[in-house]
Amino acid sequence: MTIRSTKSHRERVLPPPRDVGNALVAHLRAQHIKTEHVFQPRRPPFPEERCRAHVLNSQRYLFQVARVADHGSHALRHTLATQMVNKGVSFKAVADVLGHKSVTTTLIYAKLDLQALKQVVLPGGAR
Repeated sequence: MTIRSTKSHRERVLPPPRDVGNALVAHLRAQHIKTEHVFQPRRPPFPEERCRAHVLNSQRYLFQVARVADHGSHALRHTLATQMVNKGVSFKAVADVLGHKSVTTTLIYAKLDLQALKQVVLPGGAR
C-alpha cells in the first residue's frame, strides 16, 4: 500500500495486514475493478485533491456505518501504535510503520495496557 500526502511529504509503502489485503482483493474482484488505485473516485478525472477528498469522504462514511466516532486518520494511527506496543512490538518497528524519523516521537503514541501493567505491578490480581 502506497501512502502519499503524509505530514512529512514523504511517500511510504507499507504492506497491509493479511486480512485487509484479502478483503481488498475480494472487493476488487467482486466489483470487477481493474486499477492499482483502490481509493479513487470511480470516474475520471483523478487530480490528487479529488482523490484525497474521496478517501476522506469514504473514511467518514465507513466510520458512520461502523458507528465509530470520526476522529480522523490520526486516531487510526494512534490506535495502531497503541495496539502494536501492547502486543510487544518494538518501538523501532512502530516508528518505522508510522514513518517517524526518531523513536522519541513514537513514544508519544505509547499507551500501555493498564490491565497488563497491573498484573506486573500487582501479581496475583491484587488491587
